[in-house]
Amino acid sequence: MKLFLAAFLAGIVFIPRAEAQRIIIDGYVINSETGKHLKEVNIFDKNSGIGTISDNSGYFHLMLDAGKVILSFSEENFSDYISEFTAKNDTVLNITLKLEKELKKDSIDSDNERMLSSAGGIKKFVRK
Repeated sequence: MKLFLAAFLAGIVFIPRAEAQRIIIDGYVINSETGKHLKEVNIFDKNSGIGTISDNSGYFHLMLDAGKVILSFSEENFSDYISEFTAKNDTVLNITLKLEKELKKDSIDSDNERMLSSAGGIKKFVRK
């Protein structure tokens, strides 16, 4: 009985465990109009819930499990960008974000004034 118990416990200890392979996804986020790197861009993997922001040089770095990745890149005044792929190895991405061209319906900025409009159509100018 002791021999059986020892063999059973040894089998449990030496069974290889399936661990997810960790990969690195990194790269740069770039402004489409200027070609400059964008800092403080929010980068979020929708599958794992892991995120980061780009640094002052536009560089980002994520460590994720290999498999399906859905990366969302978002920054104020830029259109959001989604990159969806299956990552099997370390991956380098260079993402270009486009400026939003349309002005928001509720505000128009000029040098010294901002016009605000309410749902009732009332317009108000506010000095900066």
